[in-house]
Amino acid sequence: MKENELRVGNIVHNGVVREQEIYDSSYIELAQFYEPVPLTEELLLRFGAVKKGIYLDFHLLSLLKTKTGRFEVYLDEAWELTTIDYVHEWQNLYYAINKTELTLKDKAE
Repeated sequence: MKENELRVGNIVHNGVVREQEIYDSSYIELAQFYEPVPLTEELLLRFGAVKKGIYLDFHLLSLLKTKTGRFEVYLDEAWELTTIDYVHEWQNLYYAINKTELTLKDKAE
């Protein structure tokens, strides 16, 4: 991964822990040692998505899983904005649009 892809709060794979959060900017300097975490429906639900028909909804943003496993991101289920593959991409896009951090809930919740 590259440093310019990451922000404090992003979830990455550090080779040991699958869902490692970057806690401060000094960890961003270690980007070359991280791997992106593939975005899944389970993770989106843990971020607070609500299943609505074929979409996973986050207020005005909706995600639709493609046959290739990627997620198309729509504004108000009508306007396709982009396609994403990884958790940090979703976190960064969501923050850029909403100015709010996504919080990953524990699996038990």
